[in-house]
Amino acid sequence: MKKIVLLIVLFASFSIKAQSTSKCEKIAANALYNSDYIKELTKDWEELIKENGGTHYGLQPIEVEKNIYRFVLVQHYPERDYNANWFTIDLTNNKFFEESMVDPDYNKFFNLKVKDLKKLKKCM
Repeated sequence: MKKIVLLIVLFASFSIKAQSTSKCEKIAANALYNSDYIKELTKDWEELIKENGGTHYGLQPIEVEKNIYRFVLVQHYPERDYNANWFTIDLTNNKFFEESMVDPDYNKFFNLKVKDLKKLKKCM
């Protein structure tokens, strides 16, 4: 009986951790969407994507490490998805940037809004 109770407690703790990670990913994605950098980058995308036969765009999480969130900005088309831009939110080092796939020296750094950063810091 003790083994069953222990198993249930362990499962519950893993479930709670998974939920908090998911919640933090959502907060990180919202912070990215709200950033002036993303807004400027995507200001004409809805129209351009639809003109090219697409439907919309969105952020997809790639990976989560401790206090580091990685996303890809994806354009959605009926026949495929186009991975357009990669982003990293590194809370440990307070670095937020669009990744250059060619050379890290060309990463484009930007700021997150203070209110979004405060929410993200609670995930640390």
